[in-house]
Amino acid sequence: MPSTTRKRSKAADTRTAILDAAETHFARHGFDRARLEDVATACGIKRAAIFYHFKDKQELYEKTLKRLTTDLFIRIQEALSLSHAGAADLPARMLEALDVWMDFIGERPTFARLILRVAADAESDADSREAGLGSLFAGPFFEFIEDVLERGEKQGLLKPLSRDPLHIASTLAGATVFFVAAMPAFAGSRQFNPMDAKQYEAHRRDAIAVAKKVLGLPDNLVHPPLRPRETESPTSPS
Repeated sequence: MPSTTRKRSKAADTRTAILDAAETHFARHGFDRARLEDVATACGIKRAAIFYHFKDKQELYEKTLKRLTTDLFIRIQEALSLSHAGAADLPARMLEALDVWMDFIGERPTFARLILRVAADAESDADSREAGLGSLFAGPFFEFIEDVLERGEKQGLLKPLSRDPLHIASTLAGATVFFVAAMPAFAGSRQFNPMDAKQYEAHRRDAIAVAKKVLGLPDNLVHPPLRPRETESPTSPS
């Protein structure tokens, strides 16, 4: 491998490691309390090396959020795509999209905690850096869901209780965010671990049952996964 190619490969690996560590620390501590020194230590590099890849802490934060939201949005778009299926498959694909969301949070519980931190910080400063999550994901995502709901309703395939994608997201996606990121704080002595495989799959079943009611789908609708789902336990909280 030529020297230049090796250097580029190493730089890409380092950048990925920095983003992985930043995701963990921003989720755990929030933007203000997360320390670049700790991010660097987790990557086995010096703090100054971070600035070779990112201009400052603000850019690192934004790129961390963008990586997460882009990955999730692509997966959900694929689940809802009708390019290789008939329109009649839309109801099952809506449930498949929920499965994709559940899988993503199971793999990356840090995202659930980041969502709550972003929301809490933006509450006190609506024009702050944290308010940008909407432009990164929520705006395009809600527009996409709105279009899917409209098509499904026109075709008589969906009978949603609400046509507002904000309400749909709050009921379906919001439940999983709370389950993963907030419920442990309320569990007390119950030794509750949302990422335990049995606990998480029970939540998945509940979420799908609720989704059928919210979207106006038949209770007996079965959606075979479009891709095999891992049988191992979701990722434990970091």
